[in-house]
Amino acid sequence: MPPRVNAYITLHYGLEYLPWAIRSVYPFVERIEIVYAPRPSTGYPTDLRCPDDGDALWMVALDTDPDDKVRWTEGAWPNYGAHCEDALELASGGADLVVVVDADEVYDPEGLAEAIDLAGKMQQKRFRVPFVHLWRSFGWACTDAMMPIRIWKPNGRGEISLSGLTPVYHFGYAQKPETIRYKEAIHGHKPEWREAWLEEKFLAWRPGSDVNDVHPTCKGIWNPQRFSRDGLPAIMRTHPYWDLEVIE
Repeated sequence: MPPRVNAYITLHYGLEYLPWAIRSVYPFVERIEIVYAPRPSTGYPTDLRCPDDGDALWMVALDTDPDDKVRWTEGAWPNYGAHCEDALELASGGADLVVVVDADEVYDPEGLAEAIDLAGKMQQKRFRVPFVHLWRSFGWACTDAMMPIRIWKPNGRGEISLSGLTPVYHFGYAQKPETIRYKEAIHGHKPEWREAWLEEKFLAWRPGSDVNDVHPTCKGIWNPQRFSRDGLPAIMRTHPYWDLEVIE
């Protein structure tokens, strides 16, 4: 018998990719818990206006939910960890597995199907998966060795990395500069953010330029490389950024 799978999204902003994030997991899950915080749950306030409001996010979620799988919870949390813990608890109800989805992450369908199949047969609680980080467009990307936890088995124990899977595609740095400016202001790792990163790395970068070492908090792990957008999940072809050389 196949495992029962739910998903959760912890949300504060993310309109640029939210519909595609939802669609990428929608066929594989019975329920998607969207747990929305009107104020940042990272604990870092800012005077900058959030680029997305809750009503717009909710309407987009509804428009991407033909089979009534999405559930919306709104609240306030003292930190991001508490936000995620509550989201995981909500999604764990009635589920054998829980898929974690950020609003700027898109799963490859074959990769997700394989991850669900493997996790369903294993005894671990936490499953780490590989990522590719799109950089300023769909035609450039960065990779690193970090593998976030993206599948949970509520009744499992321990942790394992599913390193051979098709990666999850992370679009958190393929966004408009105004979104990145807000991301920097509220980021959970704000104290480690590299000085002048926005101006000297993100905004200064252009295809073929000598701007490298672009990770916002860690030196020496991200150098943008040409990436074939044809390798992205087919649903991304409907995204308005598909043909852009640089997202401005």
